[in-house]
Amino acid sequence: MEIRTVTISYFIDFRGEQQRRSAVQNTRIYATVFFNGKQVARTDVRQLSQDFTVSLAHIIPIHIIQWPDSITVQVGLCQSG
Repeated sequence: MEIRTVTISYFIDFRGEQQRRSAVQNTRIYATVFFNGKQVARTDVRQLSQDFTVSLAHIIPIHIIQWPDSITVQVGLCQSG
């Protein structure tokens, strides 16, 4: 069981907290995977949760024949509003 803490609004700076929550709500994350410098996958864009986590849950179907020189995961940020 996961325990999460939620701050009750009247204990905090209401305007600043509302701005922070709005910014988090408008933030989207995606990841791009490069194999030897070539893009092999990109996840869908997902919303950042209020606890600053995101589940990209993406399986990359790739057949590796020889050891790569590099594997890079690039995280992208999209903001709306």
